[in-house]
Order: sequence, then structure tokens, then C-alpha cells
Amino acid sequence: MSSNGIDDGVSEDLHAEFESAKQAVLDAYANFLEAKKHLKRAALAAGVEFRETANDRLEEAVSRARDKKDEWQDSTSEYVKENPITSASIAFLGGVLFSRMFGR
Repeated sequence: MSSNGIDDGVSEDLHAEFESAKQAVLDAYANFLEAKKHLKRAALAAGVEFRETANDRLEEAVSRARDKKDEWQDSTSEYVKENPITSASIAFLGGVLFSRMFGR
């Protein structure tokens, strides 16, 4: 009986340890799944925030580019009005250079 009693006690202890380890793994897996959900939500929120920030920055850059274009256009228009002969000469020479570079 003592041999059988010891074996039964060891077997019960091993079974209890196995069940305890099994439960610990199941709990860890459940925690992993929960963390995965939280990370996914955080990543989606960060993506939305990044997209909105990028969109705002793009709109600002486009606005600055438009302002600069308007400024250059006004400056060029003023120069042409103040210097019509020089402007026509520059345009003519630019056309000649362009036709020589890209002509046949």
C-alpha cells in the first residue's frame, strides 16, 4: 500500500500541477487576446490621428504654395507693366532658347 499510496500521491500532485499550469496558460492566452484588442484599437486611433495631422499639414503646405504663387504672379505682373520692352525681350530670348533646346 505504501508504494501505491506514494504513486497515487505523486500522480495527484502531477495532475494538480498540470491543471494549474494549463489554467495559467489559458489565462495568459486570454490576457494576450485582450492586449491584442487594445493594441489594435490604439493603432487604429493613432492611424486616424496621423492621417488627420498629415491632411492638416498638406492643406497648410498647399495654402503656403498658393500664397507664394500669387506673390510671384503679382511681382511678375508689376515688373512686366513697369518694363514692357525688357519683358518682351526676355520672353523672346526664352522662346529662342527653348526652341533650340527642344526643336529638331
